[in-house]
Amino acid sequence: MYRHPVQPRGRYGPFKKRLPQNGAFLTTSRTTCTKTETDRGARCTYRGNQTGTELAGTADNVATLASTTPVINPPNRDRPFRHAHTERRVSAKGNARKKQNLLPMNASPPTTKIPSRWRAQLDLRYQRDLNRTTVKHTHNGPLRILKSLYPEGDGICHNVLVHPPSGLVGGDAIDVQVDVGVGAHALVTTPGATRFYRSEAGLASQQVVARVASGARLEWLPLEAIAYDGCDALNDARFELAEGAEMMAWDITALGLPNANLPFKTGQFQQHMAINGHWLERGLIRANDDRLLNGPLGLDGMRCMGTLVFGSGLPLEPARVSDALAVCRATLEAHPLRVSAGATSPNRHVVVVRVLSPLVEDNIALLRAVWANWRKALWALPNNVPRMWNM
Repeated sequence: MYRHPVQPRGRYGPFKKRLPQNGAFLTTSRTTCTKTETDRGARCTYRGNQTGTELAGTADNVATLASTTPVINPPNRDRPFRHAHTERRVSAKGNARKKQNLLPMNASPPTTKIPSRWRAQLDLRYQRDLNRTTVKHTHNGPLRILKSLYPEGDGICHNVLVHPPSGLVGGDAIDVQVDVGVGAHALVTTPGATRFYRSEAGLASQQVVARVASGARLEWLPLEAIAYDGCDALNDARFELAEGAEMMAWDITALGLPNANLPFKTGQFQQHMAINGHWLERGLIRANDDRLLNGPLGLDGMRCMGTLVFGSGLPLEPARVSDALAVCRATLEAHPLRVSAGATSPNRHVVVVRVLSPLVEDNIALLRAVWANWRKALWALPNNVPRMWNM
């Protein structure tokens, strides 16, 4: 048995409670906790001189003071423990004797639910130093990048963005700021999916703002975002392109885990993807919207949707737009998902590819093929797949 060394005290000694009916005083005792096999993993926080519950009676009745003050950081906190309550029997003259009374084995200790919050921020600043693209970064919270890689030479900097918690719940927030300087070229990806779990404490959000300077290029290629059943999620990506800047970015969303028999039955998922002044996609997917999820004019029963965008700060020449669409459509025609995929150019700054699929793997494979062909046709670059994708 572990006994907490600190006894709650008042100004002139042990903290006391007054019984209004008979004027007697009760002195609180120390809080104890007993390690048992029940209530595994319970966690508590010490709350100073709070002494719990006071039940007062007449001079002839019994008053019970139940001490509910929990223990602060008990040793071996990874071992299960539970609280003991203390009873006092008080007479009319105030004489007291203490009796220890442990909780029954199936009882739970009083706890206060305190929702946790994970806030993470990452700032990436790419710049061109002579013939090499370098990055400087600052982070706050569990979000950072791994070592910069140069599989295509010094001109293109590859980075892997890592979020150790691997998922978000209600109240969590990820904020990524990306600045690509003049003439720099950055490629950013992730080692795994972004997971939005069931939310019980509000919105879970991931927000990305990228600014690409003149003559710079950005490839924003994170792996899919998974909306778990019961999530309340926002996935927001905004790109600001200066004149002469170009970018490729995709957004892939999976609703639930069909192969694991974990469908997306409750909750909602918000999407926002924009290129400043040229293109905007905004959507709200509610799990109870059967017409959207299963209707022929909606997702038609598909549970994965992908969007790949090529954007330019300056108007694209008609020949480049035609080349981008021709390459994309040829890639789509050769793929089994050709019936649920398409390409279009809403204006001379943007070319968009959309894909619907039952599972994530086919969706990503098709978008990777289009991305590789666009690199070759629009930027005269080889298909150098990020090393992380092959692991």
